[in-house]
Amino acid sequence: MKKVKSRQPAAKVTRKGARTVAPSKVRRKAKLEPDSKRATKAAVAKPAKGARGARAGIATARRSTPAKPAKPLEAELRIRELDPLRVCGDRTSVVQLFRVDEEQVGGRVAGARQVHLVFNDRHGWYCEHGRSCHAVSAVMRHARIR
Repeated sequence: MKKVKSRQPAAKVTRKGARTVAPSKVRRKAKLEPDSKRATKAAVAKPAKGARGARAGIATARRSTPAKPAKPLEAELRIRELDPLRVCGDRTSVVQLFRVDEEQVGGRVAGARQVHLVFNDRHGWYCEHGRSCHAVSAVMRHARIR
């Protein structure tokens, strides 16, 4: 079946002329003219604020930069070797398995704990958090591999 175009012409979009605008709208428009207080404040304030803010922002950024802590945050690591067959099952390919308990010693997060499981299998050494986790290198040092 063929599509038939409408025989009626498309409606034209027209804008209302200035004569048909309500008088209240004309008054509002007059308030926003450049000679009003609001417009002049915005026009004057923008360049001055931007120029002053750019220079002041750099100076305040230098002053408000927090001082680096004297000591880096220390983490106490407790490393235990686990039995991979008991933890992972009889059909596991894991050769060595370590549990690393990490506890933050200093700083605001003192007492925060995190547990890592570090595996050694056919894929190599990795933690449950990924290959780049710091617990992997700590376990390899503990096992005297590195």
